[in-house]
Amino acid sequence: MSLEEEASVKNKKIRGLSMSNRNRLAAALCALVFSSATLADNVRGAWSPPFSWPLIAAHMILTPDGRILSYGTDGNGNQTGFFIYDLWDPQAGTTGGGHMTMPNVSGTDIFCSSQIVMSLSGDIFIAGGDNYVNGATTNTGNNNSNVFSPTTNTLARGNNLNRPRWYSSSTTMLNG
Repeated sequence: MSLEEEASVKNKKIRGLSMSNRNRLAAALCALVFSSATLADNVRGAWSPPFSWPLIAAHMILTPDGRILSYGTDGNGNQTGFFIYDLWDPQAGTTGGGHMTMPNVSGTDIFCSSQIVMSLSGDIFIAGGDNYVNGATTNTGNNNSNVFSPTTNTLARGNNLNRPRWYSSSTTMLNG
């Protein structure tokens, strides 16, 4: 049977339904589609009520274990990633022990850096950032690199980059 013949048969079958049966069929299909969509927040997303965060999270990255690493200000909301970073575990909730705010002991202001999960280790590579000089940010790039380890929750200084980076982008290469 050709496609045209199949379409003709389907149209005849649909036309053969009474108007009330067609309306019922359409209503059932709509109910199925809309009820599935309302139950599928894990697919289409959902907003929660706002909740407090220990810093202004100008930069965030999802760790391989499902936590969120964020940084961007000090505890008072001043622009800098020189002092603290935060690790949030959504499974622990929005209050209490969900947040773990850690001191940045790397000596790098990681504000305005880029970050990427390294595919082989699951660690997070952080490239560049701001320069923190004489108690203030300079809004200029630095050539520092840092690595955050999700297994130990530590941020450690890496090698210097060839060039300073500020608001950079990082990309995983084919070789990992």
